[in-house]
Amino acid sequence: MIVDIRPIPRCELIDVFGLLVVLKQRGGGDKSYKIARECPSDFDLFGVVKAAALLGFVSTQAGQVIIEPPGEELLRSDANRRKRLVREQLERNALFACLVRYLSKEKTRSCRKLTVLKHLECLLPNEEPGRLFSTIVAWGRFGQLFGYKQR
Repeated sequence: MIVDIRPIPRCELIDVFGLLVVLKQRGGGDKSYKIARECPSDFDLFGVVKAAALLGFVSTQAGQVIIEPPGEELLRSDANRRKRLVREQLERNALFACLVRYLSKEKTRSCRKLTVLKHLECLLPNEEPGRLFSTIVAWGRFGQLFGYKQR
């Protein structure tokens, strides 16, 4: 079976949550250019929308960004439920699923950062593994999918 593993954008989950709040305030969706006009010039709206879509919280069509039911549920949820929802979405993502499978095969269910970086290089050779690693760790920690201890 061929699995379509795609890179994730460098994006903080708090920005994804903020996008969902904005969309909810706008009746559930809006044109991306209208949202962009109100963002700081250094804000990567494209990356945030891509992250939110990857997590299943929004959909995009013809320049429109629309909040999806999982995104609405996330907004209604308390902190613990938000973590579970993010975890559920991450478990459906091919990149995260691959990394979790990889870690589950290790005796200690852990490995060194360098090992993960090499694994990421193999999975996504056109991406910068250090950038991916940082985002993966941040999202995975939030969703309590895995932890990370710097040594």
